[in-house]
Amino acid sequence: MNTSNSDLPNNNVNTIVIDGKGTKWIGTDGGLVNIDGMNWTLYTTSNSSLPDKEVNSIVIEENGNRWIGTAYGGVLTYYQGKIVSVENYTDTRYQIPDKYLLYQNYPNPFNPSTKIRFRISNSGFVSIKVYDILGREVTTLVNDEKPAGIYEVSFDASELSSGVYFYKLRTGNYIQTKKMVLLR
Repeated sequence: MNTSNSDLPNNNVNTIVIDGKGTKWIGTDGGLVNIDGMNWTLYTTSNSSLPDKEVNSIVIEENGNRWIGTAYGGVLTYYQGKIVSVENYTDTRYQIPDKYLLYQNYPNPFNPSTKIRFRISNSGFVSIKVYDILGREVTTLVNDEKPAGIYEVSFDASELSSGVYFYKLRTGNYIQTKKMVLLR
């Protein structure tokens, strides 16, 4: 990590964002530069969790959550100042996934809605159900035949109380369950 008062890295600048605190975030071909006052810090693949070094997009939500997109399909997600996910995406529009996977919902904790992504490698019947902490079924999000691919569904919990919930993907012989937290 390089910290200095001058001599910013000599890289192509791809994007610049200023957050609500006045901190500047610069996406370059060589990494992510954070400028706070007169000091700057360079984050690269070798000293941070960046999936690859070429940062092409930065989005900062009003609540401070940051999404950092890299050139070769990587996304680094910060929630309340902590890294919550590092994903390496490729252009999957033309690819068939090679395995089944249920991703962690985002955001988590959430209020009142969240998104759940999953991928399936073979066509077949897919079910995603949400359960409360006692194992009672709360709702069914997916209950349909699906071709192989990557999908995302939204879960609106505006009618539910705060607490821990579980969501379960079931397709063929594959079953995976993840935990999520609803905070009001």
